[in-house]
Amino acid sequence: MDEKEKKINKLLNSPSYKIAFTDNDFLKGEKLRGTRLLLEYNKAEMLLNEANIQNTIVIFGSARKPETDPVYQAAYETAYKISSTCSKSTLICSGGGPGVM
Repeated sequence: MDEKEKKINKLLNSPSYKIAFTDNDFLKGEKLRGTRLLLEYNKAEMLLNEANIQNTIVIFGSARKPETDPVYQAAYETAYKISSTCSKSTLICSGGGPGVM
């Protein structure tokens, strides 16, 4: 390999030559933390829009409450009552499993 080819290869393998969205080291860098957060927000927003979800109601509490706990029961009943009066374009979130979010 001659000197010219070495220089071309060095350039092609340089981080500055990579397209930004294919450069994981660049994308995962601390300076792009805000950009990654914005992407996470936009992804969720786009998926909700595609599912025709126009409103979201989130009920917060404790993720460690068992189903027998009165707080869990209250969140469950509240979510049920709200969801029965809302349109199908409203998402009710009261936790992802046992417990209350």
